[in-house]
Amino acid sequence: ATVSEAVEYLRRKSQDLDAATTDPNQKGVNIIVKKGGNTPEAKITLNLKNIPLGEALKYVVQLSNLQLVVEQNGILLLSEAEFEARQKLTASPGGAEPATDASSAEVHASKIILPKVHFHEASLTDAIEFLRIKTRDLDPGKKGLNILVKPGGDLSAKITLQLNDVPAFEALRYIAELTGHSLSVEGDVLVIAPAEAAR
Repeated sequence: ATVSEAVEYLRRKSQDLDAATTDPNQKGVNIIVKKGGNTPEAKITLNLKNIPLGEALKYVVQLSNLQLVVEQNGILLLSEAEFEARQKLTASPGGAEPATDASSAEVHASKIILPKVHFHEASLTDAIEFLRIKTRDLDPGKKGLNILVKPGGDLSAKITLQLNDVPAFEALRYIAELTGHSLSVEGDVLVIAPAEAAR
């Protein structure tokens, strides 16, 4: 199976076997795959029984030469290059996170929880428009988020992503990462810029 197929299988199984969560929208684990460039997907063969999800994911990343990063809202599977770039950003002053003292835009975006974000081969433009509409619907003040996409990036980059019960800010960050962009905060605006321009 390809990495994407294996991850999709584990994602579905995590939802099926999540007996502790009563809300069906919150069942399972958010797993995001970010592969480097246009490299073909590794094919993996794996036969395991009665194994924790975390262990199964560790074997998937080992067999496909990916790196596993556990975050508060999900699990990231990154290429070696992506992982190293992320480590450098995290270690450098300022870090990978947009703001050390969270701005009002970041706080606002973190308070809006999206029950379900499911994209299959969606463009960056479509994904951003979806977030604009959804956050407006879910925002008690009906204001939603101010999202600015700076020119120069690939707006047609395709996103396949499944997240449940995730803050809008985190969803936006994953969307930016998967399309080769970075997310930053400028005042009351969330800015998505091509990663090269952001550096």
